Amino acid sequence: MSRKPETDFIQRLHRKMGAVKPYHMKLNNPLTAGIPDVYYSGSGGELWVEYKYDPKAGMGRKFVLPALSPLQIAWMNGRYKEGRQVAVILGCMKGVMIYTHGKWAVPMAPSFFEQHLVSEQEAADWIKSRTLKDVGIGITGDELPAEAH
Repeated sequence: MSRKPETDFIQRLHRKMGAVKPYHMKLNNPLTAGIPDVYYSGSGGELWVEYKYDPKAGMGRKFVLPALSPLQIAWMNGRYKEGRQVAVILGCMKGVMIYTHGKWAVPMAPSFFEQHLVSEQEAADWIKSRTLKDVGIGITGDELPAEAH
């Protein structure tokens, strides 16, 4: 049985975190739809991440929007409004987009999307920077223009 591309994507990011990584728990509960894929916690905080993988995202003229269900959007928006750290991380052939601050429901022009992609290593480092103390990196998610996150 082959694994889904999304599962492979998540596992690649976890490997890129190296030996020091936050606690993480893969969530999959069919009775409570809408909960993100992975919960992370560490000395620097908690983070909920919904992962998506679309190899063709950003190619062509179609605006990019993660394929979230209404329940996922409602759950993410609710936790964001409570002040929790939540993100949607979308992997594609060209790189990784990290959506924060409720911007996971805002379509992005392909050119804008491509300009704001980060590498898988940068995405793994971003997760660590949100959950572990004393882990500094070059991107925070807060530095992108408001329409990017």
